[in-house]
Amino acid sequence: EASQLPLSHAIGALQRVETALIAGDPEQMSPSSYFSAQADGVIDLLHQAAFHLPGQLLRYHYRSEHPSLIAFSNQHFYKNELQTWPSTSTHTTAIFQHYVADGQYLERQNINEAQALAKDLSKLLKQTDKIGVVAFSAQQLQCIHAQLSTKDQALLEDKINERQAFFLALEQIQGEECDHLLISLGYAQNEEGKLNLNFGPLNRKSGRRRLNVLLSRAKQKIDFFSSIQSSDLSLSDNDSLNLLRLFLLQIETPRD
Repeated sequence: EASQLPLSHAIGALQRVETALIAGDPEQMSPSSYFSAQADGVIDLLHQAAFHLPGQLLRYHYRSEHPSLIAFSNQHFYKNELQTWPSTSTHTTAIFQHYVADGQYLERQNINEAQALAKDLSKLLKQTDKIGVVAFSAQQLQCIHAQLSTKDQALLEDKINERQAFFLALEQIQGEECDHLLISLGYAQNEEGKLNLNFGPLNRKSGRRRLNVLLSRAKQKIDFFSSIQSSDLSLSDNDSLNLLRLFLLQIETPRD
């Protein structure tokens, strides 16, 4: 994935070859840490190659076993140019919303939302599917872990060690994939009913690409847990928040 390779790390290899084929996705994350002082200043190989060299789009998308899993990214990031395969499922979607009406964001955590996700995760840990759990913040991820029983925490750790699960914050998921993905937004109104629009890594310049990475990890199913709805987010000059609002609106639409 050339978008993850700093240009400076590739120069030595490029000087030693006559022909180079550089592959990657410009809508994935660049090779910078969320906590780095240079978070948006790293020059990656892919973007330099795209500027100087002819390109060829690889149109076929193979990860998602249901077209709905890639539909949002296809529309908003790839100009609907990705080709997906029909699903054998009779359902019209593989993305399901879990709205936690009583969820509140207090002390950087949403306990009720974490409890709702942990309840579903407890059941999934006994199955053979590869599970992914992603929270929009490290604090919310820790909160989810705290809601699991000691036995379930041990089962989760075993699955992670066997690479049958991952349990990560939003900024750590580049390169991961799973069968069944559970997502906790976490952010919600506080005890006074006010919603702070500081959504952590989503507010950064690269936030829209983080959202794309997140929504393209699952092969079979996504369960999205949130305590806000699309109507809670107004139009913003932050493209990432606008995309999140559109995604919430999409999964709120009734389907069979």
